[in-house]
Amino acid sequence: MKDRVREIRKAIKQYATAYNRLEKIQRSEGEREDRLIPRQDQKTGPIGEFWAGLYLRYKYPNAEVWINSKITASYDIAVRRKRHKPLKVQVKTMSDGKK
Repeated sequence: MKDRVREIRKAIKQYATAYNRLEKIQRSEGEREDRLIPRQDQKTGPIGEFWAGLYLRYKYPNAEVWINSKITASYDIAVRRKRHKPLKVQVKTMSDGKK
């Protein structure tokens, strides 16, 4: 699992660099009628779910932590523990670029 976490963290760092470059471009495009790129945020949610999943695995080391891939679900992460009801977690994130 450590290698997978390391690879995801590396990708997030690369994404952050690219994100900052895109933010600068998007700001320079402003409200132009012929703008080439809108101001949107596509990966902040999955990155937040990644970090929340790592935290939940740390907090509940003997539990099964499951990242939900169904867009229509009412939760993002489920934590299954013996002799407990499943814990369902909804993760909300926002990027620094939204400030």
